[in-house]
Amino acid sequence: MKLVKLGLFALLLMVIASGPSSSFANEETIRFAVEPIPPFVVGEDGKPAEGALVEVMQRVCASAKRTCTFEIMPFRRSLAIAIEGAEVDGILPSIRIPEREQSFLISDPVVKTAYSFFASAQSSWQFQSPADLNGMLIVAYGPSATSIAVENAILHTSATLQIELNMPRALEKLAGGRYGADAAVVMNRDTGLLLLQDQKIPGLKLAGDLKSVEYCFGLSRKSSRAGQMTVLNNALHQLQKSGEIQAILAKYGLQDASK
Repeated sequence: MKLVKLGLFALLLMVIASGPSSSFANEETIRFAVEPIPPFVVGEDGKPAEGALVEVMQRVCASAKRTCTFEIMPFRRSLAIAIEGAEVDGILPSIRIPEREQSFLISDPVVKTAYSFFASAQSSWQFQSPADLNGMLIVAYGPSATSIAVENAILHTSATLQIELNMPRALEKLAGGRYGADAAVVMNRDTGLLLLQDQKIPGLKLAGDLKSVEYCFGLSRKSSRAGQMTVLNNALHQLQKSGEIQAILAKYGLQDASK
């Protein structure tokens, strides 16, 4: 009888040690695949992610009493894995477009930015309307939300879209005249300005905004953590109201989308 009682007691200790607490901890962990887009996300494969949006999300997750992890991946891989919601639960950054909302629950806006044109500083070309795109070669990183925006913009023009996989390289080729005289690169405005500075790429200028963009985060509709969107959104709202999000973004020269 004593042996039976001892066995039951040992089993109970095992359940207490490995059951509810570890299950709860696992349930509250939300895993994000992140694409390096400086200054929003900075880092390389296998290294800890940094940057404005990572810092914001770390604060949001802490406020919501959730543990969040951030794994850096190339865009196409991060998107494919995040859609399935098995290895990771969500993606950062994301934007609210139909193509994304089919697969993700998208958060409320976090940071306000734009997709902008970069052109030769010696050129008089400036984007003001789709008519200005006629005869132009437009270079964009893709396939991505940026290239989708360009595809929509050039739909009824004679412009041509060229996809590049490396944003710094695209700016370097533009500065070197590799795309020809009638060419422009479209990328995130804040990313482009940072790359021009960090990579010391001369001879380029901002040449107008294609469209305003608000970066968010997304949780896969297939993920078991999809239901966490409400609590994360609520935490985001409270931190925006308190000014904490604005303070984090200001360090990077970025604008809070709620302002």
